[in-house]
Amino acid sequence: MLTNSRIAYHRHDHKRCINAALCRARELCDARKARLTPIRETVLKTIWASHRPLGAYEIVDQMSQSETSAHRVLPPTVYRAIQFLLDQGLIHRLSSLNAYIGCPFPVITTVIFFSSVSNAVQRQNAATTRWIMPS
Repeated sequence: MLTNSRIAYHRHDHKRCINAALCRARELCDARKARLTPIRETVLKTIWASHRPLGAYEIVDQMSQSETSAHRVLPPTVYRAIQFLLDQGLIHRLSSLNAYIGCPFPVITTVIFFSSVSNAVQRQNAATTRWIMPS
């Protein structure tokens, strides 16, 4: 299963990333008795369609331009779906960018490092991260 963020910057079968994320989301929501509605699933797919952070209005635009969308998706609909996905731990919010990125390990607490120079995002298991504290 392609879930390691290191592969995001190399050639790979990106559909496999999306399918793995959707399978994990369905399993997690089933276990928690949470409803992964079609709109929530579409928002998750849109976020996973690239390995870069997306703002809510970018998600709205991409969903509205999609071949399967017959009409423009409204921002409140997307914001409600985003909140559900955040609550379930399926996506992360990057506050400094006001953007969202898919979470490959929803049951593990992760730390996200973002480079504003290269726009690279690196996720790391919080339990294994060594912190250097100033003295």
